[in-house]
Amino acid sequence: MASNSREVRTLPGPIENYIARMRNIGAAGLKFTLAGESPVQNGLMFLLSHSISFSSWGETVKVYLIAQGNQTVVDVYSECALPTQIVDLGKNKENVAKVFGYLMQGGAPQSYYQPQQNCAQPQQNAVVCPNCGKRLDSSFVFCDNCGTRVK
Repeated sequence: MASNSREVRTLPGPIENYIARMRNIGAAGLKFTLAGESPVQNGLMFLLSHSISFSSWGETVKVYLIAQGNQTVVDVYSECALPTQIVDLGKNKENVAKVFGYLMQGGAPQSYYQPQQNCAQPQQNAVVCPNCGKRLDSSFVFCDNCGTRVK
């Protein structure tokens, strides 16, 4: 069995916020590639891949987002891509931590706060969500605040 790591947490906020963030993870600079998404009961499963490095032959990461009222259960599982790789030098645990860090960046999802009014003009590399007014990186396809498609 290949080396792996798994962690499950319940995060504040509706699942839509986390779905939008997961769909934008490829633009986050974390070296994850979104390989696909599939519906599961009460949520979605995202399949990510992580590139090969000097200390790893790559990892496969599954992220399950399950709606639970106004909270979201997040289950992150990282496993070495090669079944014979039994030592990963901490890469799987690091991948799990990166995904949670990305999903929780800035604390609670922005939907818990009032949208900003009268924002300054966005920077050249930013776009503004037409629904909630949040400034986003121009590489985002979905708003990580409200889930609205911005491209």
